Amino acid sequence: SILRRGISHEYEGVLDLYLSEQGIVIVNELPLEDYVSKVVPSEMPVSYGLEAAKLQAVCARTYAYERILHQKTIDNYGSFADDSVDYQVYNSAGYQEISAQGAKLTSGMIMTRDGAPIVPYYFSTSCGYTSDNRDMTDETTASAFLQDQNAAGLESNMAWYRWRCEIPLDVMQELFLKRLPALSASQSECIKAEGESLEKIISSTLTSVQVTGRFAGGMASGLKLTYEKGSVLVTGELIMRKLLSEPNRTYQNKSEETVSLSEGNYLPSAFFCLIPVMNQDTMTGYVICGGGNGHGIGLSQNCAYQLLEQGKTWKEILLFFYQGIAFDTITW
Repeated sequence: SILRRGISHEYEGVLDLYLSEQGIVIVNELPLEDYVSKVVPSEMPVSYGLEAAKLQAVCARTYAYERILHQKTIDNYGSFADDSVDYQVYNSAGYQEISAQGAKLTSGMIMTRDGAPIVPYYFSTSCGYTSDNRDMTDETTASAFLQDQNAAGLESNMAWYRWRCEIPLDVMQELFLKRLPALSASQSECIKAEGESLEKIISSTLTSVQVTGRFAGGMASGLKLTYEKGSVLVTGELIMRKLLSEPNRTYQNKSEETVSLSEGNYLPSAFFCLIPVMNQDTMTGYVICGGGNGHGIGLSQNCAYQLLEQGKTWKEILLFFYQGIAFDTITW
């Protein structure tokens, strides 16, 4: 067992330990079905029942199998995923009987298209639409929709369906000064400085932040950070969510007064708009109004739960979100 965040987690299979400059890297090797049974309760609430566990198991297995089949390793140690929201959350909830049943009853089942496993992206909560379900590229339209606390949707009663927080401009400047150099070093294609070097620009005064465009479903496609000595263009869904987040931030939404920041210290989603906060004629910060929790691509887990409550089967729901698929069984 390993103590993480004050909780003891038990691991099946083999633990390989590698010494690195950052510390000890722990790689867990185990059979695919054992892995799936530990992803299901970490990703899908047990309270959603057995049918939801089956649905999640097929998604988790397909995602892992596709990565293994195409040798999509993430490091020099042969790992195909880490245990966070960057891939699939693994072994954060311990053994859960319903989750284990869901994995067992769908053992070996994956989703394919044209004979190959799909990449079944999934996420927690939508803002009312998935990423390619509606044209929300117009900024005025998207902004109005994301600020509408009463926007219709199957998930409108969920905590993260709508959320907001306020960030002073000086706090934004401090966050950007701290995070942009590291993000630029690891994801240089997502951080572009215009005018001066990145260091000179972000050392000057930040004057504004704006969304530069949107994908069809309303997700922000980029940010422009304007400083006295130039500007910085930021792209990449996770990069933007990392840049605008901070530890211990709370969000106001329609179902709870405050909600703790979701795991990973990301902004809940990239479906957001920036509303300037004015003090007389001076802009002092922004209210970030957003919708949904997660990347917004593929299957919404909370929408799937609502559809299960309406009587849909777990297979019908997968066929709805991942159109044109077939169900195949692998031997592993």
